[in-house]
Amino acid sequence: MHRGRGGRGRGRRPGPYNNWPSRPPHQSFDLWKATEIFPNAHVDQKESCLAKAIVDRHGQLIPPAAEMTACSDLSSKITTLLDNLIVMQSGKEDHALEEVRAVGNHKLGISITDEKKIELVVIFKTWPSEDTIRAVADHVRTELSHAAPTIQVTPAATNFTVVLNGITGLCHAATLPDSWIEPELPGQVPMREIANGLALIRHTRWFEENVSHTSTRMLCRVLLDMTRRLSGFQQITSWMVQLLAHHSSLGPSQRDALPIADSLKFVCLAMICYLNIPIVLC
Repeated sequence: MHRGRGGRGRGRRPGPYNNWPSRPPHQSFDLWKATEIFPNAHVDQKESCLAKAIVDRHGQLIPPAAEMTACSDLSSKITTLLDNLIVMQSGKEDHALEEVRAVGNHKLGISITDEKKIELVVIFKTWPSEDTIRAVADHVRTELSHAAPTIQVTPAATNFTVVLNGITGLCHAATLPDSWIEPELPGQVPMREIANGLALIRHTRWFEENVSHTSTRMLCRVLLDMTRRLSGFQQITSWMVQLLAHHSSLGPSQRDALPIADSLKFVCLAMICYLNIPIVLC
């Protein structure tokens, strides 16, 4: 018989098992996640028609091969030029670069027709300013104008734009996290723009690591087309589209993707429930 001081919980050995909750947390019931337990009583013929319409629309949204090649060509030219600049620099210049990352819809393979846009993030070793961005933009214009005289490079306060053969390349400015301890001085890129550039890199990495189903990429293209055509969806960013498509296309096992028609229905229901979109019940 164990002797010792009385009291509830006394005499027990500490450990992780003593911190377990008394009962599992409550989870709300979701009919879409319980399709294996509650299957449909009959097969609706409209499901196949909707899936066919989505696939046909996705085929129209895929950019032509010439457009994809032009986007890849411009991205590789800018990336190669800035990589060579990184190798040539001594690291003591005001516009010393650390790395160049490709981001955006073209990098993720979800660009749509007539988008004609690529995005890059130029990471500086120090906090960039308007003068350093203009210096990098002038270097890009000087080097690329020999092979492409029609190139247009437009520097701005927080980024610079490269236009060649109808393709627009937007180069965002960012810096290393160690430079964030430095105070923000007048004339430098605002901290919000720096954070947006680093967020683009994180979003691209997350999409490449978590999205592997073809149906999810199809759903992304369809949703991006909706945000372009419908004025009420124009506030939805590409990052919101990626999150919504990823979580809406996962099946009950969280590994297998749902059919494309069910995924689009789940997106519409999520928008109705969480975005408070008014609907008319017929």
